[in-house]
Amino acid sequence: MPQFGDRTALGPGGEHVPGRSDRHGPDEPPNAHRSRIARRWRQRVAAQNFQGQDFGKLYRSCGNCSSQFKRAVSIQNVTVTAPGKTLAGVNANYGDTATLSGITIIGDASKKISICDRYQGNNSGGEPTKLGTGADGTVCRYTPADVAYR
Repeated sequence: MPQFGDRTALGPGGEHVPGRSDRHGPDEPPNAHRSRIARRWRQRVAAQNFQGQDFGKLYRSCGNCSSQFKRAVSIQNVTVTAPGKTLAGVNANYGDTATLSGITIIGDASKKISICDRYQGNNSGGEPTKLGTGADGTVCRYTPADVAYR
């Protein structure tokens, strides 16, 4: 299985993150708050066949970069094991979208792991404001059938 950091092209402005397994690094505490797939520049990202554990955010659009634009992420066939914080965080005000399907969450009976968070991003460097969480059909695109808990 490819290692964390391996990437293949998705086309102009895009990136494909192929199947891999990831967990917190040896130099960071469990459930570290860093994003596993952070997007500052790429416009489209596809994360498929991915396994993760002890994560902060699996994917996060940059919420306070000086250059902002619309980003899209597709997260498919991903299995994560608690503890963790968020699968996807996107900026609603810049037209970002997160489409999720085939998600399996292990060890989170209380459903504390957020599937998708919406933010008000900025280009001033300030902390982005969280607007909400969960599917809305526009920014965060998934249905309850797309997420399984074990």
